[in-house]
Amino acid sequence: ASRSRAVSADRIERFRALLDARCRSRPPVASYAEAMGITTGQLSRVCRAAFGLSAIQVIDARSIHEAKRLLGYSTMSVKQVALELGFQDEAYFSRFFRKNTGLRPTEYRAEAGKARSG
Repeated sequence: ASRSRAVSADRIERFRALLDARCRSRPPVASYAEAMGITTGQLSRVCRAAFGLSAIQVIDARSIHEAKRLLGYSTMSVKQVALELGFQDEAYFSRFFRKNTGLRPTEYRAEAGKARSG
């Protein structure tokens, strides 16, 4: 059992590294699995075991984390943030962001600005 735990930990670290490297291009789950030499099913099992989330939920959470960072600490427009994170369409990015945070990107930026200056 400890060997399989070590393999899982190794896969989680590999996945994290890939997420960091690719979080701005939004590749599909299959491309992460392929880069890791495992199936999408195996990747989803690793994610469920490690994070309690599906692979796509982990990828989306990483995108949201990056979006918050860019909205909170850069002067990029929402459209620029969307493009920077691999979204083809600002409206789709805004819906994705709101679905995941409860706020529109502009609302999040305003709140983040208040928190920094307050």
